[in-house]
Amino acid sequence: MQRSSLVGVLAMVLAGAGVYPARAALNRQYERHRRVLDTAEIPTVGVARVASLGHVEWLADVLWINALLYYGESLTARNPGRYVDRYASVMVALDPRFRQAYLWAAVAMVLRTGEVPVEDIRRAAEYLEIGLRIFPNDGEMHFQRGATLAYELSPRLPRDSDERRRAQASAAEHFRRASALGEGPPWISLTAARMLAENGRPDAAIEALRDGLVRVEETNIRERIQQRLVDLLRTHPNDDHGLAGMQALEATRRREYPYLPTSLYLFVGPRVGP
Repeated sequence: MQRSSLVGVLAMVLAGAGVYPARAALNRQYERHRRVLDTAEIPTVGVARVASLGHVEWLADVLWINALLYYGESLTARNPGRYVDRYASVMVALDPRFRQAYLWAAVAMVLRTGEVPVEDIRRAAEYLEIGLRIFPNDGEMHFQRGATLAYELSPRLPRDSDERRRAQASAAEHFRRASALGEGPPWISLTAARMLAENGRPDAAIEALRDGLVRVEETNIRERIQQRLVDLLRTHPNDDHGLAGMQALEATRRREYPYLPTSLYLFVGPRVGP
């Protein structure tokens, strides 16, 4: 090898050795100043139907993947996520039975960077309302809509407004349905009962508490439910055979099958034989 060639190779090696340590620092500098724009390419429903060539569920899945990536990047970049509604509306229009899209839309419309307009919270509740028309016995949707109305929309509305009263009354009913369907935290029947009673529906509150007694296993919460049920029955006389029956059932379960949860004992039934 000629001397000039050797010098050239040596220079390249030394240059590479000098650039390599700087590369990591340059990458960190780029990531620190990189700006993610709040943009998205989403077809209209009409264009999407034509482009899908009849495979609308497939295209809804493609949009679903893009929507998740867009939403995640919006949160990371602290962008407002302006196109969440657009993604969701096209997905459910293409595939009305896309259950997860309704649940995702309700969360993504509310949990975004910056101040979320109250209209977007109404829109989140609307997605769940539409989903419940298709899946009327979906406990998760009932719970999510109740939470959206009670904890996201109601605090943003004027205290004495009719809309706020309607939102709270609807949230109470959705919590009651969620509890009856076995969805939500153990205390959800207590919350539903409180809200129903406050909205002048003591009978529905009693029903919610009885549903809670069937599914709740935690002793302290069961005791709170029973006490609240006793209080309601005392102030709003009602047929208390339901409470007496549940208390008798619980006593029998603890005596015969203390290791079985109440919900399973309802299927097993009392012990037969000696």
